[in-house]
Amino acid sequence: MNKQSTKINFKLWLKFEEVDPNNWDIKNEFCNIHVDLENGRHYGINVRTYKF
Repeated sequence: MNKQSTKINFKLWLKFEEVDPNNWDIKNEFCNIHVDLENGRHYGINVRTYKF
């Protein structure tokens, strides 16, 4: 297996809702992520946790 290492410059923006440590449901939360790449591409990601 040939592994190559590629360096990619990017900007990372993370947004979390305000958390009340006494009233926080860690199994049902989310955060927003925005990634800006050098080549001009932009990605928006919404990460959620769900209690099943």
